[in-house]
Amino acid sequence: MRVKRFIAPEIQEAMNKVRLDLGDEAVILQVRQVKEGGFFGFFGRNMVEVTAALEDKKRPEEVPYPIEPVRRNNDLSELRSAIEEMSAKLEDIGTKRAKSVTKLEQELLAKEIDEKLAKIISKKVSKRLGESSWEQLQAGIAAELQMLLENVKPIETDGKKAIVVVLVGPTGVGKTTTIAKLATHFAIIKKLKVTLITSDTYRVAAVDQLKTFAEIIRIPLEVAVNHNSIQQAIQLHQDKDLILIDTAGRSPKNQIHMSELKTLLDKAQPDRVFLTISATTRLKDMLEIVEKFDSPYIDSLIFTKIDETADLGAIVNVVNKTKKPLSYLTNGQNVPDDIFLANPQQLVQRILGGMVE
Repeated sequence: MRVKRFIAPEIQEAMNKVRLDLGDEAVILQVRQVKEGGFFGFFGRNMVEVTAALEDKKRPEEVPYPIEPVRRNNDLSELRSAIEEMSAKLEDIGTKRAKSVTKLEQELLAKEIDEKLAKIISKKVSKRLGESSWEQLQAGIAAELQMLLENVKPIETDGKKAIVVVLVGPTGVGKTTTIAKLATHFAIIKKLKVTLITSDTYRVAAVDQLKTFAEIIRIPLEVAVNHNSIQQAIQLHQDKDLILIDTAGRSPKNQIHMSELKTLLDKAQPDRVFLTISATTRLKDMLEIVEKFDSPYIDSLIFTKIDETADLGAIVNVVNKTKKPLSYLTNGQNVPDDIFLANPQQLVQRILGGMVE
């Protein structure tokens, strides 16, 4: 008697393999669900295993009596029952998986994750983890979000030349306070030679604010009244480690403002440009800001005021859309304390809230 195992994703496909290999006279011995592939037994794919047998045919001279056709009613009945049972199990698995995907999507949507991205992540996690517990699925979601946010790019100096850093963004996002925090951090904590330049001459308060900070931490402040004076200020302070440039808030809807900003960046030729966005901004407006401020100079993102909103999922959407790294997050007005380098794990825990312990 020949006994063979046949494995396929679906029961019908497995049965077709049986017929092709052993013929219609094969006897089904067992039908069960197995996992194939994976890593040490985990993450395997659900498959159907059919064990079938075929009796060896005897030569005519060895048969002492005429062969009569045998109807295997019992075998057929058992096979039908096995198939029906396996189909019910597979249907139940499919239903559970669909429900888990839907639940994961709902959780992500509730955290302000974009609908399309939520669908992609939830399906990916459900497919990879299969019938895992809800806690494991949640951990899988957290891992996927962390991978989206893993590219973090801080300010780095090389000690060879002055690194020029510019902060840009719309009005009211906290650029001036953020640049004061950065200046204090690098001048006082990192002990670097830092210069501040402000081109925000539209607001007297902005110049006064930076002047006060500069005096407190004893670093130079240059006020650039036009684009040429920015170039001159940068040249004047080439002996410094870091030059931080504050810019006036620009409306993304104002083409003249956007044109002026482009001219400023062309003149400054900075090493780094941070697009600064308030975490309290609506996602729709965030995406418009990203689109309008899009420039080959902009290489990183800073999100401010994360302490003023409970919905930080929009950060994931912006990072996913722009493919630009995160750099710094701010969570208050205190200088220099309320600024920190983005930490993907902590940020994801904050985004998901009670979803992940």
